[in-house]
Amino acid sequence: MRRQKKRPVRRLSISKLRSQISNIVERVNKNREYIVIEKNGEPVAGVVGLDELDDILEVRDEKLNVQIAEGWVEYKRGELKKTGQQFLDELRTELHGERRKRKAA
Repeated sequence: MRRQKKRPVRRLSISKLRSQISNIVERVNKNREYIVIEKNGEPVAGVVGLDELDDILEVRDEKLNVQIAEGWVEYKRGELKKTGQQFLDELRTELHGERRKRKAA
């Protein structure tokens, strides 16, 4: 399994965010950084790239959660017909296609 590289997390006040918004968007997009926005020193929001947001929203998809639960039951019963890598490759291909459809819409 591929090991994901740690992504930098940067904390910014709302006032700094306002003055650097163009730079921040570019860094999030190019460097895949995470930005935590603070108000009065307290974290209140976050900025992530669009692909990351898509991943977050997909996890909230009820249909996807049902498929995950069903797959887990099959796994526990030993009914899987694919290797973990084959499954992940198919899932990535399918999700990539879904993202392209959404971007085209």
